Amino acid sequence: MKRWILISSMAWSLACITPESPVEPAPDAGSPPVEPLPPSGGSLGPVTVTRSAVHRFQSKIVDDVYELRISVPEDYEDNEELRPVIYVLDGQWNFTLVSDIVGKLAFDGLMPQAVVVGITWADSSFQPAEERWRDFAPEPNANIPGSGGAANFLQVLETEVFPLVQSNYRASTERVLTGGSLSGLFVSYA
Repeated sequence: MKRWILISSMAWSLACITPESPVEPAPDAGSPPVEPLPPSGGSLGPVTVTRSAVHRFQSKIVDDVYELRISVPEDYEDNEELRPVIYVLDGQWNFTLVSDIVGKLAFDGLMPQAVVVGITWADSSFQPAEERWRDFAPEPNANIPGSGGAANFLQVLETEVFPLVQSNYRASTERVLTGGSLSGLFVSYA
């Protein structure tokens, strides 16, 4: 029997507080002036997750290329133990967030050191609606062509993703599968 720990959905609360007028910092004679941030769309580079790698593979079950974004714990190189794995659906949105939270909780001793695997689609847009409906919806929706392939995606996980991670990383068979919204529906299905 497979041992699964499922988290059917994750909810994150973000609050943005915008003052009605800009807040001016108090003048400090000893501090140099603060340079403004570059405008949106400027020369900002990508964010890098430390101790991480990206792997792409062509699925034989679903005719698509998936991207696995994988981060390992801080003590991974110094410790030969097998690690539990947290598989994060919608990795294009959730990988960096979950990697950061897992790292902090593990550092504080609140959870084991774990490998985090964000699963997404290679070469898709930031809003991969068609792929999400194809892979996460358990039943076809007449209004959404191509939807309803959750059974195939579950096979992708079990026969392609899990073995790939276990053959390349010190990953135990203890797994957490997490997602929210449509990917949360898939977690419930799995």
